[in-house]
Amino acid sequence: MFKRRAARPVFAKIASLFWPKMGWRRAFSYYWHRLKRIPGTPESIAMGFACGAGASMLPLMGFHFLLSAFFAWVFRGSIIASAIGTAVGNPWTFPFIWLGTFELGKLVLQIDTEVVGERPFRTMFEGLYSSVRNFDGGMFVDQVLPTFLPMLLGSLPVAIVAGVVSYFVVLKPIRTVHKIRHDRKEARKANYVSAESSR
Repeated sequence: MFKRRAARPVFAKIASLFWPKMGWRRAFSYYWHRLKRIPGTPESIAMGFACGAGASMLPLMGFHFLLSAFFAWVFRGSIIASAIGTAVGNPWTFPFIWLGTFELGKLVLQIDTEVVGERPFRTMFEGLYSSVRNFDGGMFVDQVLPTFLPMLLGSLPVAIVAGVVSYFVVLKPIRTVHKIRHDRKEARKANYVSAESSR
């Protein structure tokens, strides 16, 4: 009933991840309007968005929505806002996030390039595909974990920083929007009372 009459080609679906059909400017505008309309206090909305932004820094593709919802629940943020916050991590930002978190994790763990190889990401993704396809745990340990573990460790401080920054970036404009709505509501109420008393 709610499906498309003609299914989109796979290439069109992939292309929409890198460039939305409506364009990035309209896409960001759409997300911002959605964020403003979410019920809740400015603090809960900002916290939810921060949880989503932080979760999108983690190298756990496919689990960002679940993780952001969990963190939002723990910190009493808006779960809807947390879903919007995961848009911070997208196909344009993932390469920079992955590289940055990987290099930070290598620095913390003091891992040499020889341990992970010259092409760590290619080895990791090829090993992930092959190990899952063949149910080979040994291949997963040998080819995936040497790159994944530094990424995971390096992503933790990055996620915290992204969450804190996102919270304060979103909080002020959301507060402004809520104040404007409150003032308009009070003005309408005052006008209604004035009109009723003048009858």
